[in-house]
Amino acid sequence: MNGAGSNLVGKFFLTFDEDREIRFQGQVLRCLGSGYFLCQLFSAITGEPTNSIVQPVHDMKGWKFYGDEAQWHRAYDAAAAKLRLRCSTK
Repeated sequence: MNGAGSNLVGKFFLTFDEDREIRFQGQVLRCLGSGYFLCQLFSAITGEPTNSIVQPVHDMKGWKFYGDEAQWHRAYDAAAAKLRLRCSTK
């Protein structure tokens, strides 16, 4: 795949559910062609790699991508802090 899709390889990502809570966190490992990507998921508890998934690019709409691991960690920490704040005010 050429163009914008190939630029996803190496990017870290977060996905969110309807309540804006983190659903998945991971990294795009490889473009498999025909609009499909191999992604590595990471545990929210340990941060260790868990499952690998094949994801079509059209299902990656709405994912938040980060250029490096430090940006990704900061975004995760910010989202987790918002969730803690929301839970503490209920």
